[in-house]
Amino acid sequence: MFSNVSWSAFSAITGVSLFVYYAVIGVLYFRPDISLGLSKLRDKNKKDPQGFNNDLTPPDVEELEAIVADLRYAVFERNGLSCSKEELLSAIYERLKNYAGLKVPAYRVALNNAIIVQAEDICNVRLRDQELNDLWNKA
Repeated sequence: MFSNVSWSAFSAITGVSLFVYYAVIGVLYFRPDISLGLSKLRDKNKKDPQGFNNDLTPPDVEELEAIVADLRYAVFERNGLSCSKEELLSAIYERLKNYAGLKVPAYRVALNNAIIVQAEDICNVRLRDQELNDLWNKA
């Protein structure tokens, strides 16, 4: 009886059987995870009529790098060694007061670190993290 079954037919039947078995096991044991993943996918694809995403998405890393480069050339190198701490903070504030990334804690920390390093290297002005956070809270 088994001599009439070819190896390709046996492999196909075994493969289909294993797929069905693991699909049933997956649905039985992982139903909450599957439904959670599908609901996240639905929410991600939900957009308003203009085509914009409904949730506030943080800026990406490339935008953060562009902001840091812009600060370097527009604020730090332009002011150089001849500016005071107050002038430098004012120039930074004017440049970044409308930047949405300041609302995201990770981007704020990264931006603060970049500003502190560049201010000390280029302008020889020591800024503290608390001074920058006070500046962002004002924005």
